[in-house]
Amino acid sequence: MVIRLIYILLSRRQPYLDQHIDYAAMSAKKNAPRWIKQLKAIGKWPTASAGAVALAAI
Repeated sequence: MVIRLIYILLSRRQPYLDQHIDYAAMSAKKNAPRWIKQLKAIGKWPTASAGAVALAAI
């Protein structure tokens, strides 16, 4: 049974993707801290004062 499954997966040459798992959300959760760190490093992460100014303009 397991050998049949392995054969099918290898013969299709496509990675196995579980339909019940949100791979995009998992990737974002894993990479978000790194993205935020880089945005802060280049000065593109909004500050609290910038958010208050944006809300005051509304």
